Amino acid sequence: SIYDNGEDLKTAMRVGAKDFISNRDIETKLLDSVIDLIDTKSKFGSYTGDKHGKMLTMISAKGGAGKTTLSFNLAADIAQKLATIDENAKVLLMDYDLQFGDISYISTLKPKRTIADLNELEDIDKDALEAHLLQHPVGKFWILPAPLKPHYSDFIKPDAIRKMLQVAKKNFDFIIVDCMQGFNKASILAIQNSDFSTVVAN
Repeated sequence: SIYDNGEDLKTAMRVGAKDFISNRDIETKLLDSVIDLIDTKSKFGSYTGDKHGKMLTMISAKGGAGKTTLSFNLAADIAQKLATIDENAKVLLMDYDLQFGDISYISTLKPKRTIADLNELEDIDKDALEAHLLQHPVGKFWILPAPLKPHYSDFIKPDAIRKMLQVAKKNFDFIIVDCMQGFNKASILAIQNSDFSTVVAN
């Protein structure tokens, strides 16, 4: 970059940069940076072409803290910013409030399929996940809707959720999980599979 202030560095890291080099340091630092990146890749397996999306889980101790509103606006903002860098970048907002999730409703979208339907499949792959998603017409991000009825949450299998998250991380650049309130088996599973977790409080 021709810029080297703190904000530029933070912006680069937010969108997935592994290093940050000022133009004046290219001759001395670029080669070392590339070697370090290749060395890291070789330690963790060869590159397969899949995305390695970052996942953020939003949690709160109680309802009414603004977690869903923040998750929704964050997904829209990240999608907008990523689009200026890569038009093929994809952001997923997962409505993981398995009892009372309402992201599809505040989006004025009517889901035909939800997490509950995805849960019923024997094998969850890229095509299966995409078949259960809605694209927000304005925000340009994707939504995986919560079950339509509260009691469906009782039948969601942990292995299915784990597989959904794994497939999502391979096919999306950024995943935001709007988790149900409190700590329980479902929310802990999401946190364990996340790169970041944020507690929303008031």
